[in-house]
Amino acid sequence: MAKIKKLSKKITEEELLNLQGLVKAINSLQIDIGGLEVQKAQMLSGILNFRGDLQKNQLQLKEKYGDVHIDIADGSITMKKDGEINKKN
Repeated sequence: MAKIKKLSKKITEEELLNLQGLVKAINSLQIDIGGLEVQKAQMLSGILNFRGDLQKNQLQLKEKYGDVHIDIADGSITMKKDGEINKKN
């Protein structure tokens, strides 16, 4: 096994500062990525919550207006394939 000879020399101060700066920049970016991953997880959780709310709302509308298509742009109701609006109220 080859032995590594310890040198008594050091890199220059400029080289050391450059090396330290690069390592610090990488570490900072990794921390930022971690923060973004936390935000991403929170946003994905939010999407799941909103999807659940949407499903509940859709069921309420279906109970009130029947099995119809509702245009989310203007709220208009159109009939499904059978040609009738199945309003239950």
